[in-house]
Amino acid sequence: MLEQAIKDVECTLQCLATERSLLFLHNQHNQSIFAMDNSEDIMQLDDKIRDLERCVDRIELLLSEVRSNFTLQPIKDDGERDVLSWNRKLQHINRGEGSCTFSTGPTLFVEAYVYRRLKGCFAQSTFWKEHDVFFERKVN
Repeated sequence: MLEQAIKDVECTLQCLATERSLLFLHNQHNQSIFAMDNSEDIMQLDDKIRDLERCVDRIELLLSEVRSNFTLQPIKDDGERDVLSWNRKLQHINRGEGSCTFSTGPTLFVEAYVYRRLKGCFAQSTFWKEHDVFFERKVN
């Protein structure tokens, strides 16, 4: 699941990089005022690419935690309203069962937790807050 999410995000990154390259080439061959407007588009794309790269870094960190069977960490405050309730539930589970890891925690909770952390990888971003890595699978 996380490996596929990383692949999907990297594909989006590749598309943005291609779009940026096309805009750059357009600017190189077109010295009009319109081309100057495109330079702002390129800077915006650069910002989007860097922001998406940070999302990929967060997903890779989550994947590493899952593979290493780390203790579940509190959800970082990403501006979503459910952060406090997730962290309270995690705290409650840890008190009752000891430190909860990806393999020892309640299965349904851990699965939902992973999805929530994956959502948080994008919710912490500037340009990708609403990105849904599963959108293609939902519509097909």
